[in-house]
Amino acid sequence: MRRVSARDARRLLLGGQGLCEDPARPATDGAVRALLDVLGFVQVDSVRVVERAHHLTLGARLDGYRPAMLDALLERDRAVFEHWTHDASIIPQADRVLRIQSGRLAPVLSEPEAARPPAPSRR
Repeated sequence: MRRVSARDARRLLLGGQGLCEDPARPATDGAVRALLDVLGFVQVDSVRVVERAHHLTLGARLDGYRPAMLDALLERDRAVFEHWTHDASIIPQADRVLRIQSGRLAPVLSEPEAARPPAPSRR
């Protein structure tokens, strides 16, 4: 069994959470997208006391982060998508195929199918 020093273990843990980078780095659309790639996803939390948790997570790691940046990645760029992991989450599109293959995500609908209202129930 390979041993890992406490120092290296701390760096691995903090790095995986995006906490080894400079928190004063500017929040750009690209930086938000890159951070989501590192994190893998952010949990969407509808409870808002100060701000919704997913915005606090990104804002704690990127100086100048604004919720509109994540909205743009979701709605305009479609670089990320919202889905259920163990809770509602925002996930990078690059992980969509992995989630489909692992059975953790239903197959992706094409744009016209996704926009189409569901067929009426025929009971």
